[in-house]
Amino acid sequence: MFSAASNVPGFKPPDYDKLRGPLLEEAKKEIQADLVPFNASMRKRGVGLCFDGWTDASLHPLINAMAVSGGEVQFLKAFNTEGATKDAAFYYRIMCEMIEEVGPQHVVMVATDNAPVCPAAGKMVEEKYPHIFWLPCTSHVMDLALEDLSKLDWVDGLTDSCNTAVKFIRNHQAPLSVFRSHSKLELLKPGETRFGTNVIMASRLEAVKEALQSTVVDAAFNSWRDRQSAATQATSNQVRRFLLNEQSWERIGNLVLVSDPFMEIIRLADSQKPVAGKMFWRCHQAGEKLKEGAGSSLSQAKIREVVRIWDTRYAQLSSPLYAAGYVLDPEFWDHNVSEAMEGFTTVVERMLDPEAAAKAMVQLSAFRNKQGIFGRASVLTSAKTLAGHEFWEQYGGGVSELQRVAVRVLSMTASATSCERNWSTYGFIHNPRRNKLTPKRAQDLVYVFTNLRLRRRVLARDYQTNKLDWEASEESEADE
Repeated sequence: MFSAASNVPGFKPPDYDKLRGPLLEEAKKEIQADLVPFNASMRKRGVGLCFDGWTDASLHPLINAMAVSGGEVQFLKAFNTEGATKDAAFYYRIMCEMIEEVGPQHVVMVATDNAPVCPAAGKMVEEKYPHIFWLPCTSHVMDLALEDLSKLDWVDGLTDSCNTAVKFIRNHQAPLSVFRSHSKLELLKPGETRFGTNVIMASRLEAVKEALQSTVVDAAFNSWRDRQSAATQATSNQVRRFLLNEQSWERIGNLVLVSDPFMEIIRLADSQKPVAGKMFWRCHQAGEKLKEGAGSSLSQAKIREVVRIWDTRYAQLSSPLYAAGYVLDPEFWDHNVSEAMEGFTTVVERMLDPEAAAKAMVQLSAFRNKQGIFGRASVLTSAKTLAGHEFWEQYGGGVSELQRVAVRVLSMTASATSCERNWSTYGFIHNPRRNKLTPKRAQDLVYVFTNLRLRRRVLARDYQTNKLDWEASEESEADE
């Protein structure tokens, strides 16, 4: 790129020091300035802070901090935690630092991963800021539930066998070629950090069952196998027996079916949409589906084992914020929300002063009974299409105390996975080939790179106009 730019008459490209110094600082300031109107809107709705720990390609332990509201995500900071004792007090200090930076009055909740110290740190935050709620990452909790599922007797070893079959076919050109001649779908490999990807792998295996069985009985496959080493032949025979065994497929089918309610919650939480209003009811539906066996052929005893896993992990997710979201989300207008009223009341009392809280409780009746503006035909129709927080922003002005609670609750997410989406960006910038970057410079690059996407959407929505952006793709650099 530099050589091409150098050939443009009269143009001198910036040198290395300018790019990594003043120009980077200028780009960061420009993005910060362009995001001012958006940040004002985000703070008006309420901000959720998401924290997630990970280790980059250079083995630096990091904690990402992101701000979320109304379905948008903004990168704030990455903490390099090398050498730190990551106990509850440490997480508490990090969360408080970001709460103070954003402004405590604007923060609705903090979401973290499920490190053992995080619940204690979250409780400390709630004690210092009573109006702020700590939430565990829903996706992580459900992923742990799936891992619990894998340890049941009837599942034990199944995902390993599935993984062996997938790796064997994908890693050998001839078997893969035979498989592709029988299937238009590819085999999927599980990820390293999410157990749920094993379920996705198993689901794909089930979808291509006939193609897999045709592969291992194909003459071309057998001819290739007979020419391989004894070890490869042994693995090939093991895979063949597994794929031709109907009991294996029954186990796979049952695993996929009983995993589906867990996966539905993961997909909902990972959607990056403001789903705090959906979690209470969707989790209730998932639990009921599991109690009925989720369409599997499992015995009642095995179903009870699965339900126990669900109940144990779901208890970790229980939050008054989700109960309040259920009460206030217009999608559930006609539901009986009595079981969620205690949580709703807790949220109102923690978010508002006593006088405003009393008004909000009275105003809830007008909403639930569709009185006043909430009974207008156009409003009832809009409730089916608008996101919950947008509905309340548009129609809640006459019940301002309740509107404040509703907008803040329904703008929240249920997961810290917005941080995970930033992992690849940080790794892309701060990898071994760029390990001379100072932590601050790497963080500034991540800030610019990540928030360029948000800035582009903000400008497209006419917060400001007359600007055109381009953005580099992470895939523009060859795999390392």
